[in-house]
Amino acid sequence: MSNNPNSESDSSPCCKPSHFAWSELVTSDLEGSAVFYATLFGWSITPFGSDYALFKKAGTEVAGMMKAPQPETPAQWRAYVMVEDVDEVVAKATEFGGKTLLQPMNVPEVGRIAIVTDPHGAAIGLFKPLDSKIDRPFTV
Repeated sequence: MSNNPNSESDSSPCCKPSHFAWSELVTSDLEGSAVFYATLFGWSITPFGSDYALFKKAGTEVAGMMKAPQPETPAQWRAYVMVEDVDEVVAKATEFGGKTLLQPMNVPEVGRIAIVTDPHGAAIGLFKPLDSKIDRPFTV
């Protein structure tokens, strides 16, 4: 296995640019969702701020959960792809007919994120960790 986390020959499934790096549930019912997924998958829940929590399995973060920004926002899972430059990818997405749902922003202790759509409206998150040499699943 290569020591270079960006090497395409590296068989590690995460976290390299253009690979999926994180999944996040957006829900208006944090408590109900926590109970459902804890029961379904045996995940534990660890609060991370007032409106965010981490799902963990055997002490390892497997996904996040956040309170929906507006009550009418439908519950949904968001997938984030690791990129080398969030701002550059947002610009390319717009150039290629996509739209920006969440402008690039820094998340303290985590990295930089944004959410874009493709020309058909499918949303996808973009993520660059604080440590761009990360070669393990996302952790905070």
